[in-house]
Amino acid sequence: MGASTRHLDTVTRTVPKHPYVLKLLAKVLYRQENWDALLGLLPDLAKQNLLKNDDMSKVQGATLKAMFQHYAKAGQTDKLQAMWKKLPTLIRDNHEAIVLYAKALHTAGDEVACNGLISNILNKRWDDSLADLYGRIQHHSLGNTIQQAEKWQLSQPANNPALLLLLARLYNQQKLWGMAKSYYEASLNQAPNTEGYLELAELLETMKEPENAQRCYRMGLRYCIRTDGEKLNLTPTQRPQVNPQTPPALTPYNGL
Repeated sequence: MGASTRHLDTVTRTVPKHPYVLKLLAKVLYRQENWDALLGLLPDLAKQNLLKNDDMSKVQGATLKAMFQHYAKAGQTDKLQAMWKKLPTLIRDNHEAIVLYAKALHTAGDEVACNGLISNILNKRWDDSLADLYGRIQHHSLGNTIQQAEKWQLSQPANNPALLLLLARLYNQQKLWGMAKSYYEASLNQAPNTEGYLELAELLETMKEPENAQRCYRMGLRYCIRTDGEKLNLTPTQRPQVNPQTPPALTPYNGL
């Protein structure tokens, strides 16, 4: 612990919970990247209603991100969840904190907990960031997950690109490629998305549509460079047609 931190620690014991002192200590710990100490300070910052301050909000985000990543990369889901439960309700209700926690659960490999957290939130209120993550995790019961997503679709605008992309990813996971293709195309025409272009291009390769796949690759590359969206018009899939003038072959009747 540096001299400045020791001095501030002494001050906080002398003048406990004073907003100015708490903010000053938080800034010092932030500069030192002392995330563990900052984590212990967050409840006091929340009680003093200081986290609504832009600087303190930045401190909170950096602290949670660092601590979540620490446990997530180590696969310590028990410590990750215990840490989350100890946080004040004010922080656990914060949008940024929820997204960081959900991403940490995904990184740690706890897809069940991540699934439960996101679905509970989306049942209450729609969130594009969580919907994006929800389409990336592995779902053990895809049929039920798709049914749930279709229910969300009823309460959202029909052209919500995040929801369309979510459905595309879910149908892709279930290998319902025709449905996935339609939803990818609809989503990308509402809001270009670099990963969406790549995912659709790879899907089209799987579907043996090389020309459409190359078109998606090119559009995705141009969007990465120019950030200028284009209308995506895929070439209709050519399927063998039966000549209506040619009668179907008849099986000779050999009697009983």
